[in-house]
Amino acid sequence: MTLAELTQLLGGIGVIASMIYIGIQIRSNARAVRAATYQQISVISLQGWHSLGHHGETTGIMLRGMDDFFCLSRVEKARFRFIMMGYVKGFENAWFQFNIGTLREGDWKAMTADMHSFFSTPGTHRHGLW
Repeated sequence: MTLAELTQLLGGIGVIASMIYIGIQIRSNARAVRAATYQQISVISLQGWHSLGHHGETTGIMLRGMDDFFCLSRVEKARFRFIMMGYVKGFENAWFQFNIGTLREGDWKAMTADMHSFFSTPGTHRHGLW
């Protein structure tokens, strides 16, 4: 084998090794992005649930509004809508992440179960709020 042939062989092996390394790095990066996305969505959801659980007045507005939106006062209706718009934005973000592939199908299905529980209540569903 000549020096030129040996150099070409080593160069080819180097290219293959580099491609394998890049593939491993891309796969690792994709996992990290998925994990970060899931973490971000989880933190936002937990903050919302935590807030509702620790503020009795807000919890009361949500419960009454989900039963019958029209029983709320004008200010309570506004608060109810603001809270629900926050949840809609969170669900919208999850939908986007699912569609671009950073949120897995099982995680998206869990989110849709939460959406269903929010938006199928009489106060949101029957009165056409959503």
